[in-house]
Amino acid sequence: MDEIERLQEHLLLIRRAVGWTAEEFGDRIGVTRQTINNLEAKRNKLNKTQYIACLLYTSPSPRD
Repeated sequence: MDEIERLQEHLLLIRRAVGWTAEEFGDRIGVTRQTINNLEAKRNKLNKTQYIACLLYTSPSPRD
């Protein structure tokens, strides 16, 4: 399993952990609520652009 597949496998848990709705998460990464739902249900594959956006919005930011 590569990193993209691993992130998609846990996307719903990650989104819930940060407290966002599918619509809020989609707005942040530039996709629709339905796309988030399809990714979480594994009806669509997470692409590289979506993967990078997910990392940017869900990874802890470095502290100064």
